[in-house]
Amino acid sequence: MTHDEYHSLSAIGRSALVTFAQSPAHFWHQFLNPQAEPKTPTPAMLFGSAFHAYVLEPLEYKLKYVEAPSGSKVSKAYRQAEEKATAEKQILLPMGTNAQCHQLSLALQDHPMAHKILSAQGFKEATFLTACPETDLEVKCRVDCITDSGWVVDLKTTQNASPDAFVKT
Repeated sequence: MTHDEYHSLSAIGRSALVTFAQSPAHFWHQFLNPQAEPKTPTPAMLFGSAFHAYVLEPLEYKLKYVEAPSGSKVSKAYRQAEEKATAEKQILLPMGTNAQCHQLSLALQDHPMAHKILSAQGFKEATFLTACPETDLEVKCRVDCITDSGWVVDLKTTQNASPDAFVKT
């Protein structure tokens, strides 16, 4: 199931539940309001999504992401790259993102536990659907990877991997 197919499912996911816990009005505005502006991902979110695809779905990364040319965002080359990416339904990444993703993926390969888990047999981008036994509400989740031996992986990027800071990001 693709990322877009997962998000089009009518079942409720974690973010929707967290938003509803904030208030039903917040939930309505974010998920049901037909006039709500779509959320624009922050540069950190964009990088996280790109890195996630680079590591877990390399073909998806090659199809979905394209790197911007060097130079100013107002240059002709940049505007043309932006137009081409939009026309081909690709995401334009800042220059240097490919190299950064590559370096970080090498760091994952060098880490014994991360390498063992990420190279284990299993399923990447596994979707789970069920109904809550108490409310009968359909719920969904999507895990980055679930190995045949039972490891559930949630790949994240962060600026600070200390336990306190990581929990906050």
